[in-house]
Amino acid sequence: MLDQGIVALILFLLFSLSIGSFLGLLVHRLPKILEENGRTNIHLLNLMFQRKSEFVSLTFPSSQCDLCANPIPFSENIPLLSFLFLGGKCAKCKRPISKLYPAIELVTLLCSFSVLYKLGLASTLLPLLGLTWTLIALSFIDLTNKFLPDQLTIPLIWAGLLTNVVFEITPLPEAILGAVFGYLSLWILFWLYKLLRSKEALGYGDFKLLSAMGAWFGITALSPILLISALSGLVFSVYRFVSKGSSLKEPIPFGPFLSLGAFTFFIFEEQIASSLASLL
Repeated sequence: MLDQGIVALILFLLFSLSIGSFLGLLVHRLPKILEENGRTNIHLLNLMFQRKSEFVSLTFPSSQCDLCANPIPFSENIPLLSFLFLGGKCAKCKRPISKLYPAIELVTLLCSFSVLYKLGLASTLLPLLGLTWTLIALSFIDLTNKFLPDQLTIPLIWAGLLTNVVFEITPLPEAILGAVFGYLSLWILFWLYKLLRSKEALGYGDFKLLSAMGAWFGITALSPILLISALSGLVFSVYRFVSKGSSLKEPIPFGPFLSLGAFTFFIFEEQIASSLASLL
């Protein structure tokens, strides 16, 4: 018989894949819903549960092919496995399924396992898994649609502050300062660049996302998060220039790199702190 720990791990990984499947739906539908509604302050509950025939929500209609609108039965909607068994094609129209969905599911699986490995069964496991899943959704939305929706970034700020009230991942005063200075640091950079170059280098969603990272991890986390984000963004720009001949001045979505910086800081916080201490 399988050890109980192995069974629990398998169930956790299956649950993570299910979350990844939902995140794929979120990444696909949320930008369309906001565009149809003029990106107004539509509430998350409306996004989730409204079921009017003329309105697409996150739960209605059920999963269907993006190309032929064929409803996808459960047997063809198993995260990762269905994509492989179907050869990456819709069972009805035989046209290619977007690789975005298995990519999100795989990233969610790997990141969730990393969080579990880092924390074990600590009391902060669930909130930090929630943070990780939200960062994944925001990253892929920014990659595909070039914006970070307020419906995810603003609740993430409040969730960070409330989490630190209950669990104190970082002391609450540091979390509050982190939220404030996280927003202001990129806001100031945005306006300095705009005044000097008459161009916008960042979006307001980036301000809110870094503010959320400050709310979760505190003001001292902002510097390493920004450093990792900037370096990873630079590496991506150089890679794109070398492989595709894109201009280094061509803008890139910064949200995925902020998310990468935050997740890297969280997973390797002790190692980063040790490295910084040795440098100082």
